[in-house]
Amino acid sequence: MPTYANPEDGQNGLHVLLLRAVPENEHGNKTLMELSRIIRVSKWGIRKWINGEKIPPERAMQIVAISEGRVTQAEFDPYVYKT
Repeated sequence: MPTYANPEDGQNGLHVLLLRAVPENEHGNKTLMELSRIIRVSKWGIRKWINGEKIPPERAMQIVAISEGRVTQAEFDPYVYKT
């Protein structure tokens, strides 16, 4: 999976939020692989959320909790409650 020095380079709004939430790795980059490892979801599961622009509510809450204030629950609302 790619690494990102700038989270704003994500492919859509949910991707950007996920990248903003994950802590930087030892090289100062952000990766979905690191997020996958932290929250124990496969990288393919995370990719499915990004492609569908929808995330389960419990996962959004978990990601907000690990983000140390980098993202908020309200920012995830459009992706949790997407119809």
